[in-house]
Parts: sequence; structure tokens; C-alpha cells
Amino acid sequence: MGLDRQREKRSRPVGHGRRLAQWLVLFTALTPIGHLAAAPGPSGTYVVTQASDGGNTGAAGTLSWAIAQANANPGSTIAFASSLASQTVTLSAPLPVISSSVTIDGSGAAGLTISGNNQNRVFFVNGGRVTVANLTIANGSAQGGAGASGGGGGMGAGGAIFVNAGAVAVSNVSFANNTAAGGAGGNVTRGPGSSGGGGGGLGGAGGRPMDG
Repeated sequence: MGLDRQREKRSRPVGHGRRLAQWLVLFTALTPIGHLAAAPGPSGTYVVTQASDGGNTGAAGTLSWAIAQANANPGSTIAFASSLASQTVTLSAPLPVISSSVTIDGSGAAGLTISGNNQNRVFFVNGGRVTVANLTIANGSAQGGAGASGGGGGMGAGGAIFVNAGAVAVSNVSFANNTAAGGAGGNVTRGPGSSGGGGGGLGGAGGRPMDG
């Protein structure tokens, strides 16, 4: 009788373990996939999914948003969703200035074009080591500011890419219909004792003259 009780005690953990294992298998099989945690993407990679961009850095999936994220995380990569293959990302407002090292790679969306919409410069680089690869930059426009009375017009620089600071490398990038134009000089219309107006800046107009 005592031997039977010892065998019963020894058998309980085994049976309990089997039931626990069966329960775990059943739970795993019945758990909906949507309730499981999504696998994280590559660290420091921001994916553009939107074809229109109004310059809103808070609009997730836009190129403006991706640049803002990359500026805060140097060494990041900006990639493009496959749904943008042969599509054009159109800028209706200027993109944020690039201030950190970043790779902008369009290889995930073959035939991708980024367009300045004939009214915006596409990329303004002000720091870091920037690589742009596997895309087309088109219809970028950089317009220098107009000079005020007597002031010279500002330069129009880099319709596609303007590098103010940092370093830029391009690989497998096509350029199409990008323009840069200097601003108009101001007419001299001042009287005795007055000073001329300021020259136009990089996209900004010059100041008004001071009358005597």
C-alpha cells in the first residue's frame, strides 16, 4: 500500500507537466496573430509610404517626417515602400533641412522620383555625411531673393541639392529639369541722404532702403 502511494506521488508531476504543455500548445494555436507583438524593423530605418508631402514633419510616412526622424538619429537610413515604385513623391512645401548623417535610398521603390514641383528645392544639406542613391530628383527650383532698392539679387543655389555644410555623395541618381535662378536686383529710387536697400539672400528678399 505504501509503495502504491509513492508511485502515485511520483506520477503527479509528470501528468501535471503534460497537461501544462498541452495547454501551452493549445493557447499558442488559438492566439490570433494580430495579438502577437510585431517584429521590429531595422534600427534607425524610416520608411516613406506617402507620395505627397506638404512639409509636415509630424505626418508619419512622409519624406518630411523621415528627415526629421533621421536628423534626431544620426546615421539613419531613409527607405521607400515598394508601393512607391515608379511613383513620384511631390513636394508642395520645402523639406526640412538635413543636419545629420543619413542615407536616402530609393532601391526599395524602383523608378522612384522626388519632385520639387517646380517650386521647391529638393534637398538642403547643412551638416553630416549624406548619401542619396537609387532615385531621380526632378523639377527642383531654387530662387534667389530679390534685392531691395539698390540692392543686388540673392543667388539661387542648388535646385536639386544644395550643400551648405557637410558632405554629399550620390549613387545611381538621375537629375531632370532642376533649376536655380538668382533674384532680381532692386531699382535705385532713393533720394539724397538715404541708403540703398539690402541685397537678396538665399531665397529671401533684401531689406528696404533707409530714407534720409
